[in-house]
Amino acid sequence: MRFFKRSQKTPRHLDPKRRNIYKPPPEAAIKRVVDERAGADNGISAAAARPADAPDLGGQYLGIRVDVQTREGFERGLKRLLDLFEEMEIHATFFLNMGPDRSGRGLKSVMGNPEIWKGLLNLKRRAGIGWGRVLSGLFLPAKSTGAAYPEIARAITEKGHEAGILAWDSWTWQDKVTILPDHLVLGDLEAAMEAFHGIFGEEPGCSGSPGFVCTDETLRHMSKRGVRYASDSRGTDPFLPVLSSGQVLATPQVPVTLSTVAEALVEDPSAAPESFYEATLERMTSQDWPVMCVSAEWEGGPFLEPFRAFLKALPEKGRKPTTLGDLVAKWTSSKASRPRCTLSYAEVEGRPRLVTHQMLEV
Repeated sequence: MRFFKRSQKTPRHLDPKRRNIYKPPPEAAIKRVVDERAGADNGISAAAARPADAPDLGGQYLGIRVDVQTREGFERGLKRLLDLFEEMEIHATFFLNMGPDRSGRGLKSVMGNPEIWKGLLNLKRRAGIGWGRVLSGLFLPAKSTGAAYPEIARAITEKGHEAGILAWDSWTWQDKVTILPDHLVLGDLEAAMEAFHGIFGEEPGCSGSPGFVCTDETLRHMSKRGVRYASDSRGTDPFLPVLSSGQVLATPQVPVTLSTVAEALVEDPSAAPESFYEATLERMTSQDWPVMCVSAEWEGGPFLEPFRAFLKALPEKGRKPTTLGDLVAKWTSSKASRPRCTLSYAEVEGRPRLVTHQMLEV
């Protein structure tokens, strides 16, 4: 009975304490915005948006973002993905959790959502995930991640890939970044940057928010810290973020534009991983600047072979996988003026928490 009562609590995304700081206008519905931007691009043709002598590079690439968030990801999944990318001669951007592995908090946060709970348990069973990972940082001591694996992390850049930070504690971030005091959130970022410097001997040139959720202050802070670009949101194509105050940041956002395998399998527990990657091949063909987020825990683990097949099929679709840094550089060279877009919190199917989403161009 106690669990039943708990499940009747106000869903997290409807909790008034988790307010939407971006305050989008009522017409800024996610589906409408995505449909408009993917279709007519708000009435501006791609050709009109480029300088006359600029090459049209849209539709040729696929940005690959790799999140590494758990001890298992660092110990096993990261090496598997590095070996796979070396075999296929491709490069990607890796975002690292630098502190504790509190992945058990992800399970706690969905206890009030029966459908997501059921989907996650089914995913755990299919992927053969042990209870040690599921309960890490919840009922078991949190294990160390990035800062404890400097040699493994350095292999990323040694093999020609791009490395950046997620956070110090990515699981607490996903759960509380919108309600914690700014000094605690920015302290998390600074701790992650210090750990990154200790491993790589330099400041991170890029960053990505865990769970694709951020705030005005985190965006502003990383822009001041001089990252070349950030990947904190979901959306349709790169843009300059417009904060709730109206301030436009010069640091480009490179949003993830495609669903993740975990989202797809939580949303439809009966689906096969292979069907997700086949569908992703088709979806990306309608996008000029697609970005896919994979994880060391999933694509570097139980879904390695379906992901390998996906990468092998990319040339047939005319797409070359690349780092997010390379993607945003090509996007910049193709644009006479870079679009400025507002942000909002929104739901994504198969994901238990809200994400930050690209909204209206202003």
